[in-house]
Parts: sequence; C-alpha cells; structure tokens
Amino acid sequence: MLIDVVLVLAGTLIASGLILFSVLELLWPTREVDSRRPRPRPAARPAPPRSITQLAAPEPAGRAPDVADESRGGEAASEMPRRAGPVPSRRPRGGARPSTVVSPDAVSRRPSDAVPTPQLELPSGADAGDAGPTPPPARLPPFEQCQALFEGGRFVDVVTQATAALAAGDEAAPSPREQAALWNLVGRARERLGDHEAARTALERAIDVAPQAERETFRVQLASLALSVASDILTRCRGLPDERRLALLREARTWLERAQNERPGDEGIAAAREAVNTGYWSASESVIRGLVRRQEFAAARGLLVEARADPGLPAATREAFDELHAEVLGSEIGQLTAAAIRDTQQGREWEVASTLDQAESLLTESGDALHPDRYQEIARRLWLAYTKTGMRRLEAGEHEDAVKALLRALTYAGDDESRRQEPGALLADALQRLVEDRAAVIREVAEMGNRESARVQVEKLGVLVESALQAGVPTDTVEDVRATIRALTAELG
Repeated sequence: MLIDVVLVLAGTLIASGLILFSVLELLWPTREVDSRRPRPRPAARPAPPRSITQLAAPEPAGRAPDVADESRGGEAASEMPRRAGPVPSRRPRGGARPSTVVSPDAVSRRPSDAVPTPQLELPSGADAGDAGPTPPPARLPPFEQCQALFEGGRFVDVVTQATAALAAGDEAAPSPREQAALWNLVGRARERLGDHEAARTALERAIDVAPQAERETFRVQLASLALSVASDILTRCRGLPDERRLALLREARTWLERAQNERPGDEGIAAAREAVNTGYWSASESVIRGLVRRQEFAAARGLLVEARADPGLPAATREAFDELHAEVLGSEIGQLTAAAIRDTQQGREWEVASTLDQAESLLTESGDALHPDRYQEIARRLWLAYTKTGMRRLEAGEHEDAVKALLRALTYAGDDESRRQEPGALLADALQRLVEDRAAVIREVAEMGNRESARVQVEKLGVLVESALQAGVPTDTVEDVRATIRALTAELG
C-alpha cells in the first residue's frame, strides 16, 4: 500500500517536472542571452528608393503553393525553434502588403514563376546603359522657327525672332526671298495682335524685298488685310456719331486706296472703295452741316476744302458742297466782321486789325461762290468796321493807322455816295494831320545831314495821298496836303 502511494507521488512529480520543463521551453528564448550590457540597436535604414521601372511594375500575384511545398513548409516550421513574441500576421487578402514583411511563398517562388517586369521604352538609337548626354537637336532656320511659333499662336515671339533675324549682319542676313517670307510672317502676326498699321508696314516691306516673280503673293496678302480692316471698320461705324464715323471711314478709304495701288484691277477692292466712299461723303455732309449749326465755321471750312479738292468727289455731291462752302464762308465772314465792329466799339483796336484781315482773306477766297446779295452784306459790314476803326485811330492821334483803315473803308463803300462821304472826309483830315506831323520830323532829319532819309519819308506821304485820290477822295479836300508835300520836296532839292 505504501509502495503504491510512493509510486503515484513519484509519477506526479515527474509529470509536473515535464510540464514545467515544457512551459519553460515555450517561454525561454531560443538563443543565448548576452549577460553583458545590451548594445543599442542600429537605426533602421530607409528603404532604398524604387526605380521608375519598379514603380511602373505591377504587384506579382501570389501563387497557391502545391501540396509538397506546404508539407515541407509545415515540417520546417515544426523543426524551427519557437521565439517569444507575437508572430507577424499574413497580409490580408486584397490589402496592401507591409513593406517590412515578405511572405514565405514569395521567397520560395522560382524565377520561372515570377511575373515579368515591363521595361521603359527607350528612344530609338539610345542604349539603356549609355550614360552620355543627349545631343541637342539641330537648329532650325529662322523662317521655320517663326513659322512654328506662328502655328503655335505665339505671335509676340514671332515678331521678336523675325525682327532679330532680319536685323542680322551681312554674313547671317537671310536671302531676299527669306526676308520677304519673314516680313510676311511679321505682318500676319501683327494682324493677329490687332496692330493693323504695323501689319501693313511689314507686308509692304515684304513686297519691296521679294523677288519680282513672288511679289504678287504678298500683294494679295496686303489686299486681303485691307479688305478685312475695311470690313471691320464698316461694322464698327454702325450707330456711331457722325464725327467718329467720318474718322473711321477716312481710315478705311486710306486702307483701300493703298490696296488698290498694289492691285489696280481687283474688283473686290474697287467695290469696297465705292461702298466706303458713299458712306464717307454722306458722313462728311452731315458733319459739316452740324458744324455750321454750331457756328464752328473754321472746322467746317477745312472739311469742305478737303472734300472739294478730292478728285473722287461725285458731281452731285460736289454741287452740294459748293453751296455749303459759300454758306460757310458767308457765315464765317459775317461772324468776323461782327466781332470787329464789337471790338471797335469797346475800344479793343488791337484785335480789330487781325480780325478784319482774316475776314478779307476769306472774302477773297470765296471768289464768285458768294451770292451777290450776300457779298454786298459782307462788304457793308467791312465798310462799317473799317470806318469806325479809322475814326477811333484818328481820335487817338494814330494818324497813319487811321489813314490805312479809312482807305479800306472806301474800298468796300463801292459806288454808294452815302457810304463814301464819311470815310472820305475822315481820310482827308487824317492825311492833313499826318503830313503836318511828318513835315517837322522830315526837316529835322534833313538839318542833321540825312537828306536821303528825309526824301524817302516825303515819298511815302505822296503815295498815301495818291492812294486816297484813287479811292475816290475829292481832289480839293487834299489840295493843302499836296501843297505841303511839294514844298518839302523843293526844300530837300
């Protein structure tokens, strides 16, 4: 009985020892633990960057291991000593694979089972292992460069590079044919940029430098530009004020005239010119009449002079413009004479002379354009203005200026004796006073020994008296003046 108890107790101890040993085997590390001071673990190195080829390669699909591989893997796993710590889990199906864990089946996969990695296509003639620099592409001629820029819509660059090529020295200068092509590109680029004047200039340069046989091409280009600009102008003219419309139509006429000079027989240009001219003359008449209504006679007269000198002015329009010209002249002269009379009455004689000179110049310009009644009205105003001016100059003691003004008054008095009487009497009085003043001065000059200068002054007085007689002043009213002049002449010998 005691023996049985001892055996049971011994078996229990042995079993407990085996269990304890097994537990210790499971918990204890599989390699020796260094009792010395543990060395610090080196910092984890960053994974080397993946190449472009690796980034482009797809992830290899996992292959299901066969039965033999699985059994071998199981045996190897059972023979391997277990380590303490958590066991890394497998990558979830369809999830991202951790970069630090490699699956066993991927390691054991044979090269024949691996998915081939696609390679980047290299340019033809290039070697994947060639590390040398790629030679630069051949430089294109200036025209081809500018043509490529133009097709790419880089119009500013076209102008810059083409201008630089055209300004090159003698050795690098392009041929006349290339110059014409470059100027043509500059013109087309300028047109796209909206600078039509610069485009026209460039196309004209292309025509000038191009060989004779190729100039027609650029003439067509210039004509096309002119028609395009004229068409745009006609579109913009709609609904604009007359003054702005006239300015735009004048610009269109200039464009079409230049184009027709390059292509005289072009029917499209001729038709466009006719349409633009019709609108231009109509706008001109509207603007001129508006200026007359606002009494801006100088501006209206300038437009009329320009229009009447145009050889392309239609006959019917010319007749209407002639009538407008006479109307404008009459109105402007009337305005000037009224201003002169007003200035005379207000004592502003320094402004009267220039105003009356301008009025007389316009009257001479009118010729036979003014109606006789209108001419007589203007002449009467001039007579009145000059008479009042002479009277005020006489009162101020400015005898010579009074004589000149009164002579002009007699010129516009005509045959009307009622008009001639007042300025004639004033003129005789002014001459008498002028001769009396000058006689004393002439004698002083002669006594000083300068008799030649004295004779010149006497001759000037004689000319004024003769002018008065020719203007119709009665001889008896200036007889005393003539006697004084004869006496001075005798004294001077």
